[in-house]
Amino acid sequence: MKKTCVSNSTPLIYLSKIGEIRLLKSIFEKVYIPKAVFEEVVVRGGELNKIGVIPLEKMIKEGFIEVKEVQEQTKIIPTLHRGEMDAISLARNMEIDVLLIDDKEGYTAAGLFRLQPLRTTALLLMLYRDGAATYEEFCDSLLRLSEEGYFMKAEVYNKLIKKAKELKDSR
Repeated sequence: MKKTCVSNSTPLIYLSKIGEIRLLKSIFEKVYIPKAVFEEVVVRGGELNKIGVIPLEKMIKEGFIEVKEVQEQTKIIPTLHRGEMDAISLARNMEIDVLLIDDKEGYTAAGLFRLQPLRTTALLLMLYRDGAATYEEFCDSLLRLSEEGYFMKAEVYNKLIKKAKELKDSR
């Protein structure tokens, strides 16, 4: 059975930029986002004519992505952005384990609150592992992420390619 998750802005932005946002439906039953994330990604992104806003708006209209108000703000690290704080708080309030988040501090904070943080790169690897993407599509997606400005150290990129190659060789 597919799980639900909460997402911060960055995974949605980058999956949209590389044209892979639809692949979230392969892994999750539903994605919840706090209103602050909606404001950052859809409202401000739309005002700036950012690529990828239309598919996100469509997924919200379909009900796959649902915007939620944060009822109870979790006291977190003060250096986190509003969207990250709200995403962690929403996941905790709704008792949802999986949080899509890329920021290092947010990722660490999510782990401290016993959430299961997933980066965009981990999502792409899951899609490949589960058969929703080919090895070539996975490698291409990683390259496109990098080209779109997603920060990834060379060693992380190489580890991801190695893991995918191991999966490919074991099939």
